[in-house]
Amino acid sequence: MKSVATALSLLLFVAVSVNAQSVVGHWDFNGNLNGTIGAPLVGVGNFFFETAVIGGQVAQVVRLGDDEWDGDDTWTTGHNTYFIVPNPIGANGGGSYTNRYTIIMDVMFPVTPGYVSLYQTNPNNTNDGDWFIFHDVPGDERTNGLGISGNYSDPGNPLRFQDGVWQRIALVIDTTTPSGGDSCVYRCYINGQLQNIVQSPSGWGVDGRFSLESTFLLFADNDGETQEGFINCLQLRDYPMSDAEIAALGGPSAAGIPIPVEVSGTVNLGDYGGDVTTVPVTIEIRNPGETTPVETRVVNLNSSGQYAFTTGLKGTYDVAAKASHWLRSVKGSVSIAPPSTAVNFDLINGDIDGDNEVTLFDFGGLVAAFGSVPGDSNWNPDADLDGDEEVTLFDFGVLVRNFGAIGDE
Repeated sequence: MKSVATALSLLLFVAVSVNAQSVVGHWDFNGNLNGTIGAPLVGVGNFFFETAVIGGQVAQVVRLGDDEWDGDDTWTTGHNTYFIVPNPIGANGGGSYTNRYTIIMDVMFPVTPGYVSLYQTNPNNTNDGDWFIFHDVPGDERTNGLGISGNYSDPGNPLRFQDGVWQRIALVIDTTTPSGGDSCVYRCYINGQLQNIVQSPSGWGVDGRFSLESTFLLFADNDGETQEGFINCLQLRDYPMSDAEIAALGGPSAAGIPIPVEVSGTVNLGDYGGDVTTVPVTIEIRNPGETTPVETRVVNLNSSGQYAFTTGLKGTYDVAAKASHWLRSVKGSVSIAPPSTAVNFDLINGDIDGDNEVTLFDFGGLVAAFGSVPGDSNWNPDADLDGDEEVTLFDFGVLVRNFGAIGDE
């Protein structure tokens, strides 16, 4: 549960901002607490760097708890072991704190008796945890479910957390959504599948119990409802992920949680004075030297001509951009790597017939639409090269300037 921040710390916290819909924190626990993305974690209590086998592959992991894990069902020296996680997201969701986010982790707990806290929004750990594994009542259908406020399973959903097995679990939070039904976005996932929607979390609402300050705690609880366990990877995103996005992550792996790459940049629509936000641009990611795309995105530009999307691809690719009456431009050998890759394009105008060349066929298309405006029988929006909603001599001038140009394949 979130504590009350001082006015100064709140002002500093609100000043932090990041790009929307991105990974803002990623920790692999490869012998240290450094972030692959983001600042290092801070460990409190007993934790040890070890190796484990996940999916048949050896992984670097962290064990929380005893100097020598004895396989019992209680903490001995490790009941206060937790991690302080930096949160760079800042204010969102219309509040003064972080109200929309996703937490993903690959974990294994050999035994989960009682309640096992997974995270705590109160940086001082002075009240109850905020996401638990429940294993308290023999025969209770909620046993080994994930959630809070007495809600640990959805009726009819048999999916449960399993002791002694590596699993990828995720919590999606959007405190701007209403409580009282399935529209409440306190959503728990196991290995890419929705396990539970907590319909009425206590303390729900913007800047309430489940909002985040500039740090939160992993595996912490004020009265020690914690357990010996292992973690291989932790990821924090600055938005509530969809069911499809969570499903695409699948289950745990020794390599950890995939990091999507944000591909972004500016598309300059040459010789165009119209509203660029109405012009869809097709972006293709291709293997170097090939023309068949391995991934295609149709993006909308903002008023400054900027675009952004995320991809799971990593490596060296060619990236192509094409809009309706502009020639294709290809940027070769682009290194796509996390967290982000910038690719900018300048597109040449005049390709009225869409064959990726400016030729006499385009001149014919302009002549056929000459003098028209929207609503006329001969109106052709692709002949309105300058975007002024008329086909005039100005469009003819654009075509003449670029006549003979050929786009990249």
